Amino acid sequence: MAKHKTLKRRVRRIPPLSERFTFLGDAVSPVDRKTLRSAQFEVSDASTGQDRILKLWAKTGTSADEDLRQLWLHEMRQVQRVMSYAGAREVIVDILEFVEDEEEFGVVLEHAGQPLSAKLRGVARQHWLKNINAPRARVIFWQNMRRIAIALGIVHAQGLVHGRIDADAVMTEGAEVPDFQLTGFEWSLWLSADKADRAHARLNSNAEAVRSDRYSFAEDWRSFGRLAAQCLEVAVRSSGEIAPATPGGQVVSMSNSERALLRRLVAPTRLDNLEAGSIARAIDDIVVEAGRAGSSRAGTFVLMFSQKSGLGDVVYDITGGDIPNDEYRRQLDWVRADLDRGATLLVPRAFDSTTGKLQLVSSTMVYDLTPMWSDGVAAWDVAVCSHVSPRGETLRIGDQDEHELGQPIEVATSVKHATEVRARLGPDALVWTGFAEPNASSAPSGRADRVRQALLLVQIVESVIKSLEVYPVEVLHVEREQGRRFAVLRAEPRNERDRAAAKLRLPETERALRRLFEDDQRDADAKWRLSLAASLGSGRQNDVLATFLDVVQHKGRHALRFELDDEPPRGSPLFLRPERDTGTENAITRRLKNIKALSTRVDLSEMLDDPWRVRRSSRETIDEASQKDKHFLDLDPPKQQALLGAWSTLPSYNVVGPPGVGKTRLATEVVRRRFEDDRSSRLLITAQGHDALDHLQSAIRKTLATSGLADVIVVRSTTPDRRSTSDEDLHKTGRDYLALLSESELSRDAPPVLRDRVNALTAASGRLARSKDAVEKDDRVALNALSSLILDAANIVISTANSADVERLVEASEQFDWVIVEEAAKATGPELVGALMLSGRRLMIGDHHQLPPFEADRLVALLRDHSAVVQAIEMADQYVGPLMRDGEIAELEVLAGDPDALRDVADTALRLFEPFRTFVEEDERRARLNLGHRPISSTLTSQRRMDPAIARIVSRAFYHDRLTTTPGRTEEAITRPPPFDVLAPLPSSPVVAVEFKHVSATGDRAHVERGNPRWHNPGEVQAVIDVLRHVRARDCRDRPTLAVLSFYSAQVEKLAQRIEVETRTGALSHLAGFAPAMPDGGWVGTVDGFQGNEADLVILSLVRNNAGSGARALGFLRDRRRMNVALSRAKSKLVIVGSPSFLVEAVRGVNPDAGDHDLSFIDAIVDTVEQLKKEGRPDGTPCAASIDPAKLSAATPC
Repeated sequence: MAKHKTLKRRVRRIPPLSERFTFLGDAVSPVDRKTLRSAQFEVSDASTGQDRILKLWAKTGTSADEDLRQLWLHEMRQVQRVMSYAGAREVIVDILEFVEDEEEFGVVLEHAGQPLSAKLRGVARQHWLKNINAPRARVIFWQNMRRIAIALGIVHAQGLVHGRIDADAVMTEGAEVPDFQLTGFEWSLWLSADKADRAHARLNSNAEAVRSDRYSFAEDWRSFGRLAAQCLEVAVRSSGEIAPATPGGQVVSMSNSERALLRRLVAPTRLDNLEAGSIARAIDDIVVEAGRAGSSRAGTFVLMFSQKSGLGDVVYDITGGDIPNDEYRRQLDWVRADLDRGATLLVPRAFDSTTGKLQLVSSTMVYDLTPMWSDGVAAWDVAVCSHVSPRGETLRIGDQDEHELGQPIEVATSVKHATEVRARLGPDALVWTGFAEPNASSAPSGRADRVRQALLLVQIVESVIKSLEVYPVEVLHVEREQGRRFAVLRAEPRNERDRAAAKLRLPETERALRRLFEDDQRDADAKWRLSLAASLGSGRQNDVLATFLDVVQHKGRHALRFELDDEPPRGSPLFLRPERDTGTENAITRRLKNIKALSTRVDLSEMLDDPWRVRRSSRETIDEASQKDKHFLDLDPPKQQALLGAWSTLPSYNVVGPPGVGKTRLATEVVRRRFEDDRSSRLLITAQGHDALDHLQSAIRKTLATSGLADVIVVRSTTPDRRSTSDEDLHKTGRDYLALLSESELSRDAPPVLRDRVNALTAASGRLARSKDAVEKDDRVALNALSSLILDAANIVISTANSADVERLVEASEQFDWVIVEEAAKATGPELVGALMLSGRRLMIGDHHQLPPFEADRLVALLRDHSAVVQAIEMADQYVGPLMRDGEIAELEVLAGDPDALRDVADTALRLFEPFRTFVEEDERRARLNLGHRPISSTLTSQRRMDPAIARIVSRAFYHDRLTTTPGRTEEAITRPPPFDVLAPLPSSPVVAVEFKHVSATGDRAHVERGNPRWHNPGEVQAVIDVLRHVRARDCRDRPTLAVLSFYSAQVEKLAQRIEVETRTGALSHLAGFAPAMPDGGWVGTVDGFQGNEADLVILSLVRNNAGSGARALGFLRDRRRMNVALSRAKSKLVIVGSPSFLVEAVRGVNPDAGDHDLSFIDAIVDTVEQLKKEGRPDGTPCAASIDPAKLSAATPC
């Protein structure tokens, strides 16, 4: 017993809520324990100094307390789900925090006024809520109800039924500006959940008794109609008849449109459309009708003058002193006579009834009008003239509408007199703002519009550049050999494309083709077409497939030789264009649609413009108990901090993941934890390319299976360029569901027509898996509809950022609880915007120190050159016009005519071209300058992939020595040998340099780079073969992985050919003990193609070794981010084949003083390798070593 008392005393007391909140009066909505309804208070929050609404439930000390806790946890999840939707923050009250003390649970909400029920009870008699018959009041009321209709549409779009639409669930300040907002999600139900216990708050039987007995979208609309009828003091019977709210009462005057809408809502027929957009349009018609009725009906306007209006002086001047400025009644008589001669009311088109002003204009005067304020409410049934002035000869109308007044104007002498006149006139007192048009939905802010235009500029400029990758060529010769067709091509001289390219500082065709097929040879292995089409979006029915073979000399001319699959197209000029153009055109079209849709997502625009401005704390946190669970403790400290940051930060968080730090582990933990908290969650996992998604998808499925979450539905989006690789592919999932349905009892008992249709679709889905052309159009449409249903039902959708499925989800206004973007640093703003639109919570994971978006440097350089930007806009119509069908080019042409505006948009475009990099670098800068900075990013710095020696090089050269190796990986490097053996004389060190001498020191041209026809290095090819002769796989369950990398495709080609020959002859037959690590199953690949992959043993061929200096001499080796990828792929051993002395001399030529410069990373690499050579492991093995290639070549492995 004594022990029990001691434990009890240790229980920490929860501070009372009154210590934090100052209550600003009595409850604005009383508690009702029977129905579990909360009490609502207006409070001041001492932690922020802001006014809030606090909803409180009293604890009972019984099992009901758990019901209360479930209610507010449930409301948190539901509100979070809908708040990410476009426009939600305007019409739905956001929940900020959940609190409790010993006696009560509490929910902190944004201050959005009081419940409508409290306003209806407490407002003054002259308030518009109490004068619902007045035209202006009726307009305000229906504008407010439209806001609730929009809110309800947002709720329903997320599959949620609100469950209790009434006057307690609507918050308002009661002002004349429409401000109704929806709240009260305690009883909401998620219809999309597959189990009831996932759909709503889990309550005991007593609490379940107060839950609505009917949950449906139609019931929500019925409650909405009843709320409108309640405010209008009428009742709608089940027959649709409109009756007085109280027996024997008088029915409020209502228009036919109002009656029809109430009947449609409360007593709908089978044909009535209960959809938010349709209902909002019906309300718009009512508002317009009510406004016109108010402006044209009989009645009287009431006008009074402020004491500071200057009326006395103006009338004195106009009358030549006949009316002294202290004779107020005579002045008013003069005004009455002036207005009796006729007056016109000027109403601004963008009118705010609280802050706006009207102008009343007579033949001699201009009267500036404001509302009379009563009990803090702006009332326009009495206008106050705040300033008066003589009318000039010309009157500037500006952005105002003119309305000639036919009704009389009664001029009151004082506030008391005006109030008496208004009371005497009753409903005949006209509202001055009756002429104002109903407020349209607010247009995007200036910042939001600039963001949209900036993304549009990026996309159009990028599209123009892509269009100039269509090269005009001349056919020099065509021949046939053994049934095969060949053509010799060269660049068309003096062509139009080159003149356009020169304006954008792009290379002419001959130089571009040389770069493609000779110098860097980036795209020589791609598929090409000979075409008559010169622009993107043009038809290409007569295109002929062309495969590059070699660089040739034809009659003394430098040319390119291709194999064709048919005769060249007849006509001229001809164009050589990449076959991927079709995919490029589709991607551009999708991005343009997504950018256009951005105008409906102001929240995303604001985040892209300034993520720190909109940063806020999440309502969800990982509590102390969860931080002690095994999953959290299994993460290294940087991952723990990143997880806490991602969980607690809205609307976006960025995680920098250097090589080997376990980005996938973090992503899978986010997924696991999310579904552990809420099985009904929906996540979108996206990336720019398939390889990253393949790896992440496998890891997610494994995590779900081992965490008891195997029932989570995972679907992989299918694209034309990717065949099905897992059971989760969308089309395969559809096939499986159709097969189950066709064999089910439901199908067997269905009518024959329906059963036959199911069987036909099942067969069609099987044919579609083999060939798209094997399925009829009607069947394709039906199967696509099935795919859409599966996407809607899936918990996790995995898709590339530019897929058609993402476009479809954006068009359907779908929303996910999270969007997780992998390899975010490789994606541009236009590529990301579609996926980012699909949730209000975004986690972007990437590494801006590795490969950037394709051709990033070229596009950035162009965006920085404003004159080139103008040129790109001017030529857009010619080169990409067929893809731009919605006025995109015209909008930017207008922008190009305003240099200041264009500069502003272009600067924003530069930021948003690589948004991940922009946000992370700026966040790090702010953190350095401000110790109190609230970050939106973190960096994972604890790596466990690479041997510590390899990691030292990467950390020093690219991450300012911040990258560390976990103790476990360090111990493993010392105690556990790699899964392969190294034969002498190849050093066993984890880092080995096969060092060629600088070409200037040897004069030997046989073992250095060759630039003609393409960049390769025969000496390094032999050295790689020699390295491979000296490695052997150990006998183990899993074969060690091997990758041979180079920056140049020509070197990759030469290496692949040699390895194949040597393997066939038996010299490298032992490679069968290794597993190829390249994605295509080969041994050799480019550095670019290997990002995101790893291998136990990596051999890197640098190729470059020449007498030059600077960036030109280094070629691809000058690219910091590409070099980072190259050096960080190896897990156990990295062999660098090249000339360190060449690297040193090339860099020295740039900066003889050895100061910090763009190539300083190369010095860091060389210096770190030299330092590692001086360090050793406990067994005496140096951390790095070098070997002369001649020694390696001459040796026999032993």
